[in-house]
Amino acid sequence: MATVAVTGHMRIDPQRSAAIADSLRAVLARSSADGLTGLSCLAEGADALFADLVLEAGGRLEVVLPSHDYRARMVAPH
Repeated sequence: MATVAVTGHMRIDPQRSAAIADSLRAVLARSSADGLTGLSCLAEGADALFADLVLEAGGRLEVVLPSHDYRARMVAPH
């Protein structure tokens, strides 16, 4: 079993998102053979991209909430 965690910027430059996704896929591909768990707070940007790619790779997610009011303080209404 492999557990992978990523944190990154909330605003990803659209011109770089494909390269970032490719890099993350390469890391996840090395981990998915033994079972993959991704740790993420599901924030907009890099964290959400990572979570999507973990699911795409057939892995499972564990969500980490940094504080009890994280959503109210850090997440935009949309």
